[in-house]
Amino acid sequence: MPRSYTANGGIILPANGEESGTWGTLVNENMDILDRLTNGIGTLTLSGTTHTLTTADGALSDGQFRVIVLGGSPSGTNTITVAPNDGEHIYFVKNLSGQSAIFTQGSGGDVTIPNGDTKFIYCDGNGSGAAVQDITSDLNVAGTVVAEGLTVNTSTDNAVIGQFILWDATGGAQPYVRLAHSLGASVGSHTAVTLDDGLGVLTFAGSTGSAFYDGAAITARSTQSFTGSNGGTKLEFKTTENSTQTLATKMTIDNDGNVGIGTTSPDTTLTVIGGGVAEFRVGNIGASSNSAIRISRNDTTVSSANPLGYLEFGGNDSTDTVDMAFAYVGGVADGSHTAGNNATALTFGVTASGSEVPVERVRLDSDGNLLVSTTIVPGSLISTSTETGVGISTNGYIAAARASATAYFNRLTADGNIVNFGKDGTTVGSIGTKVSSTYIGTGDTGLLFWNAENAVTPYDTGNTVTNGTIDLGVPNYKFKDLYLSGGVYLGGTVAANLLDDYERGTWTPVVSASTAGTSTTVATGEYTRVGGIVCLTGALDWSATTSWAVNDYVTVGGFPFTALYGGNAVGYSNRSYPTTSSQFIGLTTSSDCRLICVNADSSRHSDAIRFSLTIMV
Repeated sequence: MPRSYTANGGIILPANGEESGTWGTLVNENMDILDRLTNGIGTLTLSGTTHTLTTADGALSDGQFRVIVLGGSPSGTNTITVAPNDGEHIYFVKNLSGQSAIFTQGSGGDVTIPNGDTKFIYCDGNGSGAAVQDITSDLNVAGTVVAEGLTVNTSTDNAVIGQFILWDATGGAQPYVRLAHSLGASVGSHTAVTLDDGLGVLTFAGSTGSAFYDGAAITARSTQSFTGSNGGTKLEFKTTENSTQTLATKMTIDNDGNVGIGTTSPDTTLTVIGGGVAEFRVGNIGASSNSAIRISRNDTTVSSANPLGYLEFGGNDSTDTVDMAFAYVGGVADGSHTAGNNATALTFGVTASGSEVPVERVRLDSDGNLLVSTTIVPGSLISTSTETGVGISTNGYIAAARASATAYFNRLTADGNIVNFGKDGTTVGSIGTKVSSTYIGTGDTGLLFWNAENAVTPYDTGNTVTNGTIDLGVPNYKFKDLYLSGGVYLGGTVAANLLDDYERGTWTPVVSASTAGTSTTVATGEYTRVGGIVCLTGALDWSATTSWAVNDYVTVGGFPFTALYGGNAVGYSNRSYPTTSSQFIGLTTSSDCRLICVNADSSRHSDAIRFSLTIMV
């Protein structure tokens, strides 16, 4: 029968009557294997990301060491496979490789040993389903252990896992847990810790079903080399995100007491670094060390309109389950930020009735302009035809735009000024109210728009209606035209002072009779009406077969108005008047005028006749 081997250590088992003449060699080999299995310390030199720890039958192998020290230079987390998968083993493992090491034997479960850690592990040899377990994490102390006043008690109902109880008659002491670190090479020796050395870790673990995994931890770490007077220390709080198994520092309390969330280097009393570019600080901030709250955008590029941070005010949404922002105060880049050029605006948003989304309503831009319901500066707001809003600039300019009245001023109680206007600190004008109407003016010169009288009257802004003290225009500064639908009272207020009509125009004289016996080729005329008096002028291009004689006449009609009373008329022929011409006088009726020759020039019978007359209408 051939030799066989033990299942776990590979020790040679000779058959009866076998190995004649080789027993000395066989026994020595088995003794070497037993030495490794009981007290052997071996070093595994790791490289890459995988390694196989083999236990060979009948020969010395790395898998037979009881204590294994991991070394080498692996390129990342190294997976160490224990072979064969049906061997049962217990290992003390110290990881000094610089990377985490994962021990595996089958699909039943693995153990991760972080760099610098030491663990006591057990391989169950269950074939393809073999598991590696961390015995270190499962060590339990049952009952009560008393050591210098400290009691560790394990409850049987699982409600309380352990307690630290201090029995002290004086009441001045308190229970505590102390985790201490020395760089000494042996127990009890002291070598000072240096900068960034870990002083102790308090971990919180949960079972994966086959082993415990550290899900959270609190680490104390030195922030300077320790001496008799130096002991700077910070605390790191670590958690594990869902769907991962990686502890990461989420909060730090540094040696100055500054708290950092999302950062390991808080620079204020409270520093919060959120996802993306969001930052939040509370404390004495900046060169002036002002007590402040700061919300920042930590970004390599800040472009115009990029938000720098918001202070939000909110509550639950319509489902009463989701917290939402309903108002905010925000900082927004008012241009691309560069070194020394960081124009920033402040915005205010609110939520309207019937909505749950806040909208910007007020903006204080980087130039100091206060903008309400618009982002257009005051100087441009006055030229828009679509934008509504109000703008107030730093130079005192105010602009408002909307589809209806842009301002409303309401004076309470007594009559008086509603709006005052000033120049260099002195009032130069005002708009106010009197007798439920509006006045505008300066000093003792103003106008009252008198609603009850349907009139515009002179007004003294000292609250007095004036009479005959205010001029409309001055000699060198006159108004252009005056358009009236009624009349003008000149020099008085009675009917006799009313000038209710003034008109100028043209008319066409019509010849109805003539003793000269010819007709005109051209007839033109002009008129001027002032009140009830109309002055008419006319011209007739006249052709006659005979010369004018005394008492010859021509009758002209076509007046532009019907005359109430007739008047006198005069006329003459020939443009050389009065040297060589015929003269006429006439009498006017309500509809025409007869021009009678009173001085004839026999040589001028085919020249123009010019005349003028006055009628009453």
